[in-house]
Amino acid sequence: MADIFVSDKGNDSNDGLSVQSPLRDLRRAAGLLKSGGNLRLHGGSRFDLCEALEFFDLDNITVSSYGFGRAMISGFPENGLLFHGCSDVRFSGLRIFGTGWQANDDGVGFLIVKCNNFLLENTGISGFMNAGAAYHDCKDLTITGCAMYYNGGYGIHAEPRSGYISEHVRITHCKTNNNGGSRRMKSNHSGSGITISYTHDILIEFCEAAGNGWAQRQTNTNGPVGIWCWGNTDKITMRYNIGRHNRTQPGTGDGDGFDYDGGVTNGLMEYNYSYANEAAGYLLCEYGSGMDWDNNNVRACASIGDITRVKSYGAAHYYAPDWLKMTNSVMEKSLLMPDAGAYVVENSWVGKQCEGLIVKDNIFVANGTPAVYDADNPGMEFNGNVELKYDDCMKDPHIPALTDPRVLPELPLFGLLENGRCAEVLRIEGLRGLFAGQYSAGLEPAGYDELSFDMRFDGMDFEGSESIGASLHYDSLKPGTVTRLQGEGAMIKTFIPGADEGKRYIIRVYGRCEDPETAVCLFAHGTDKSADKSADREVRRYFGGSASDYTCVDLPYTAGGSWVETGVRIDSGCGVFYVDRMEVYQTNADAIIPDIQRSFYGDSAVVHNADSMQLNSAGSAIFARVSSGCSRSSKKLTVKVSECKGKAYLFTLTGNGIETQKEINADMIEASIDVNMPQNDLFTVCGVYLDEPGYIKLGSFNIE
Repeated sequence: MADIFVSDKGNDSNDGLSVQSPLRDLRRAAGLLKSGGNLRLHGGSRFDLCEALEFFDLDNITVSSYGFGRAMISGFPENGLLFHGCSDVRFSGLRIFGTGWQANDDGVGFLIVKCNNFLLENTGISGFMNAGAAYHDCKDLTITGCAMYYNGGYGIHAEPRSGYISEHVRITHCKTNNNGGSRRMKSNHSGSGITISYTHDILIEFCEAAGNGWAQRQTNTNGPVGIWCWGNTDKITMRYNIGRHNRTQPGTGDGDGFDYDGGVTNGLMEYNYSYANEAAGYLLCEYGSGMDWDNNNVRACASIGDITRVKSYGAAHYYAPDWLKMTNSVMEKSLLMPDAGAYVVENSWVGKQCEGLIVKDNIFVANGTPAVYDADNPGMEFNGNVELKYDDCMKDPHIPALTDPRVLPELPLFGLLENGRCAEVLRIEGLRGLFAGQYSAGLEPAGYDELSFDMRFDGMDFEGSESIGASLHYDSLKPGTVTRLQGEGAMIKTFIPGADEGKRYIIRVYGRCEDPETAVCLFAHGTDKSADKSADREVRRYFGGSASDYTCVDLPYTAGGSWVETGVRIDSGCGVFYVDRMEVYQTNADAIIPDIQRSFYGDSAVVHNADSMQLNSAGSAIFARVSSGCSRSSKKLTVKVSECKGKAYLFTLTGNGIETQKEINADMIEASIDVNMPQNDLFTVCGVYLDEPGYIKLGSFNIE
C-alpha cells in the first residue's frame, strides 16, 4: 500500500503520495491510511486539531515523522490519538500536546485499546488531564523512549477494565515526570508516573518517574506513587528505574518511589533507585483489593533520603492490617537510608494474617530513630541485616549530596559498603554500579545506533542541565521553543549517564548560528584512564551550516571512564546560537563511527557520507534500524544494483554485536540478505557498505 505524506506546508490538491506532493490536512491524510500503509508527517510541521484523531481496525501500519526533526500534533481539548482494534503498528518520532493538564477535559493523549503487536517509541506527550498514554486489553505492547510530562492523572496508565487483561507489555527508557494530578479526581489518588493494573507479564526498565503528584486533589487517604502496580497484576518486573522527588498533598498518604499494592502477584523489583520522595522508597501494601498479594520481592535496590515530609512512612513500608493478608515476600541486598526521623522499615500495620514476609541481608542506615518499628512482628522475619551509623556514612549532614553521581563514590558510605559484612551482603549486586553507572533512566547498554540518551532543550530538559548565558527562546524558524546561547563562554551541558571506560558514542546536536564568525563547538570530556593516573580530556567538533536552517553535528567519542560531560559552547565571538536537541547513540560498530552525518531516506534509513542512493567513497553506507518491537520474525533486505565498482557488502548487525556480511558482485542486478530479529527487544541494523575506493549506485532499498 502507498505511503501518505502530510506537511503543514502541503496542499490538499496534492495526491499526498510523495515527499514532493504532501497533503496539508492531517485528518484527511489519516483517513486515507489503509492496512499495510504508512502515514508520514513532515518533521517540524505543526498540526492543530480540535478533536481526537482515531484509527480503527488497521493492520501493519506505521505513523512517523519524515525529514528533519519531529512533527507536532497539538490543540486537543479532550482525547488526543486513539488506536482501537489495530495490529502490527509502529508509531514513532512525534510530539503530541493537549490544551494543558488543567484546561484539557479529562483526556488521554495516546489511548491504545484492544491492539496487538503495537510499538510506541520516541514520542513526547504533554498537556492532558487524565494521562499521557493509556492502554487496556492489549497484547505485545511496547512503549519505549517516550517522555510523558505535565499531564494530570498519570504519565503512563494501564486502565482497569474488569474482565479484560493485557499481556506481554514492555515499558522501557521512558521518562514520566511532572505529572501533577487531576483537578477532577477528588475521591481518589492522581499524579503518578507509571500505574499498572489488569496486566500479566510486564517489564518496566530504565524509566524515570520524577516530580509527580504535587497537584493532586484527594486529601483523605491514599496518594500518588512514582512507579507502581495494583489490581490483577501478575508477573511484573521493575528494574533499573529511578523514582525521585514524588509528592502528595498535606493530610494524604503516599508520595512514594515504588509500590506493590493490593492484588499483585509474582513481582520482582531489582536495581531500582529511589530518593527524595515525600514518603516511602518502597511500599508493599494490601489495601483491600479482594485479590491475592503474594510472592512480591525486592532485591538490590536503594532508598536514599526518602520520607522528606510524610514521617509516618519508612524507607521500606509494609501495610496489611489484621483483616487483610500479604504472603511470601523477600526484601534483600538493598540499601535503605531514609531522611532524618523516619524508620528504615515501618511495619506497624502488618497484621496477624501476614506470613512469610522476610527482610534479610540489607544495609540499614537510620538517622535519629530505631531502624525497625517492630522487629518482633510475628508476620515478619529479619535476618542478616547490617546497621550503620548515619554520621559514619556522610562527609556532611546533607543527604541530597547522595543524589549526585559525581559525589557518591567519594562518600565514606561506599568505603563501608565495600568492607567486612557489608561487602558480603552487597558484593554480588554491585551497588556502586547502581548509583554511578545506572544513575539516570534510558541507559541500557545497547546495540549500534541505539538511542541511549535524548535531550530537547525546550523547557524541562533545559532546566535539568548546567548552563551559562543560556535562556529559552521561541524560534519561528523551527518553529518552537529552543535554547538560546549568546556571547563567548555561553554553554549548556549535561552528563552521559551510564558511561564507562571503552563505551563508544555518537553525540549529535541540532542547532543554528546567526553569525558565521562565531565559533560554536560540540564538546565532550571525561575521566581518561592511562597507566596509574587520571586526566581530563576534551574532544570538539565545530558547527557550520546556514544561519537560516538547523543543521546537525556529530561527535564520535570513546569514554575513558565513568564520568563524561557533553554540551555546546561558544568558544569565541559574540553571536547567538540556537540549540534544539541532543541525541547520544551508543555504538558497537567500528567501521561506521567516523563522521556519521544523518539524513533520512523515507522513514528510517540513514545515509552516511553518500549522495542519496549512491555511495561514492570508502566507508560510505546506507543503513536502516529495524525494530523488534512489533515483529520477531525474520525480514529480508533487498537492494537493486544499478552499477557497482569496488568492493561493497550487504550487512546486518544486531544489538548484541552479531554481524553478518554478504559481498555484492559487480555483475549483480539484485542482492539480498536475511535480517534476523533479536529476541531481547533491541534492534537490528542492516544496509549496504562500500569497503574500498569506488562507488555503488542503488536503484532501491527495501526491507520486507
